[in-house]
Amino acid sequence: MAEPIKIDLEINLEEIKDTITEAIDLNDNEQLFSKLVEVYRAKKKINDVIDQLISIETEVKGLIKSKADALYGNEWSAIKGKDYKITKSGTGSVFNIVGKAPKQFLVIKESLDSKLVENFIKETGKLPKGIEYNPSRGYSIRVSVSDNE
Repeated sequence: MAEPIKIDLEINLEEIKDTITEAIDLNDNEQLFSKLVEVYRAKKKINDVIDQLISIETEVKGLIKSKADALYGNEWSAIKGKDYKITKSGTGSVFNIVGKAPKQFLVIKESLDSKLVENFIKETGKLPKGIEYNPSRGYSIRVSVSDNE
């Protein structure tokens, strides 16, 4: 029998914020490193638990489906009780293309080939006609921590 899932974490956000704001230098800063390790160690534990929960959820749903199929047949669509409801619905495409489908039934989507646009800019020094930089493009900051625990 599997062990119960337990998680015990404590992170002091104020200490982390103080460490960052009071730092004279962020390079090779042992205090900053130890605070980052706390955060990413906790994140790893939580992600491990999430993986376990997803696995448990998948197994539970499979058991429910098998039991419902046995009790109600394969065509059941909902099971409900006080404060819960379980529904079964189809996923994925309803139809598949086999051979050549008539164009009236197709949706064609366009997107830019960023590599070709970047090469055009390198060659000409300007953007191609009809294309502009995305003004709402965001950014991300990635932190990597080596925790040898």
